[in-house]
Amino acid sequence: MSKISIYVATHKNFMAPKNDGYIPIFLGKTLHPEKEINFLCDNEGDNISYLNKSFCELTAMYWMWKNDNSDIVGLSHYRRYFKANSNKEENFFDTETGKNYRYEGGAAIAAPSDFFEFNNNVDIIAASYVSAQGTIFENFENYHDINDMYLVREAIRRLFPDYVDAFDFFMKYHKLSNCNMFVAKKEVIDKYFEWIFTIMFHLLEMKFYRNYTDYQGRIFGFLSERLFNVWLCKNREHFCVSQRDLEFFEDQQFVEMT
Repeated sequence: MSKISIYVATHKNFMAPKNDGYIPIFLGKTLHPEKEINFLCDNEGDNISYLNKSFCELTAMYWMWKNDNSDIVGLSHYRRYFKANSNKEENFFDTETGKNYRYEGGAAIAAPSDFFEFNNNVDIIAASYVSAQGTIFENFENYHDINDMYLVREAIRRLFPDYVDAFDFFMKYHKLSNCNMFVAKKEVIDKYFEWIFTIMFHLLEMKFYRNYTDYQGRIFGFLSERLFNVWLCKNREHFCVSQRDLEFFEDQQFVEMT
């Protein structure tokens, strides 16, 4: 049986899914040594935890790339999960209180064993497309400095020229798989990790983000969210890609089961 590890990115303690396949990972621990966290932290092993302020969930991806040897790996967020394929609720057991909880409203999130797609030769499961409300280029321009995207295109032209056409195509597209979420065969997603970090580290040296606000300073997270789609676009002929809807939570909406 394949070993599957789905990491749940977080910046605080939270009630995590009590399933052996879900692994909470605290991001930016090097930047917040004072925080007492009971989870795996991204400053263990080979890591880039110190870059979390601008790299966001990329520090989790780097940790997975360098330190995990599971057959299948995934990334979700403490407020975002892939939906289950049925209406069965995923329950959570709190070891401190000994009580069972469920999500208010009966949200059904996928258990690691629920990803049957890998039995049908699927290599990657990504989040279902959402509308960009315009082109991807226009969407980025509305919220960020569009010059950053020009820098990305130039980096791709220099480092991976065979990806330029996929980049240009996607920038004119109107939908994207967002949130940097996936579940994938490790040997496949490792190829993406190598590609994205080559680009990110190249851009990091340019220091174009030094005077950004805290929000805009998360630019590498914003860029990678788009670039994941570029990589998928380019590699669809090599890998089988499926999509699945996400379940969003504004906050941890747990209620005690009676």
